[in-house]
Amino acid sequence: MINKFVKPFLSSILVCSISLLAYAAETPLPMIKGVNEQIISVLQTNQSKLKENPKIIEQAITKYFIPHVDTVGMSRSVLGRIAWTKATTEEKNQFTHEFTRLVLRTYAQPLVHYSGEKVEFLPMKASNVPQFSQIQSIIIRPNGQRIPVTYHLVRNAQGEWKVYDLSVEGVSLLNSFRNQFGQALHNEELKSIISKMHQKNLS
Repeated sequence: MINKFVKPFLSSILVCSISLLAYAAETPLPMIKGVNEQIISVLQTNQSKLKENPKIIEQAITKYFIPHVDTVGMSRSVLGRIAWTKATTEEKNQFTHEFTRLVLRTYAQPLVHYSGEKVEFLPMKASNVPQFSQIQSIIIRPNGQRIPVTYHLVRNAQGEWKVYDLSVEGVSLLNSFRNQFGQALHNEELKSIISKMHQKNLS
């Protein structure tokens, strides 16, 4: 299920062409487009090196995209209220760190196969809840296939927009991770899950 999201999502971070604007904006659209420009610049500059050195991709996503993701909020949502409340501060920090790495690696893996997808952003609609926003886009693949992608964002106390979920063809990435970890928590302790995530992230 997770793989369904990866290529469309990564395509959407690669193909916009406006300059990086202030992120504490009234709408998150300039931020999303600006991040896209930064990442595609890195990939274009290092295209011949990506397959041999995929760390270039991870570094670009870490630098330009991850700072604009609500990693703590995503981690809390993925674990669920009960598991998050029971977790110690150390476990919360460890899970957030490893989960962020897992998301990063999941996003980064297919980038070596980028094939010139294009993105169209749809006009934004006013939100009934000012601190939340959605950006709807359409990924257009070289074969003409059109894939709807929606960014879900929340505005924090500092006025910064943070991505907390992504939906591809109406299916939530956050929910997919939540189901994955929810099943794992039925069978093992959080400490064991964190350890397995750590080992996977090292591989």
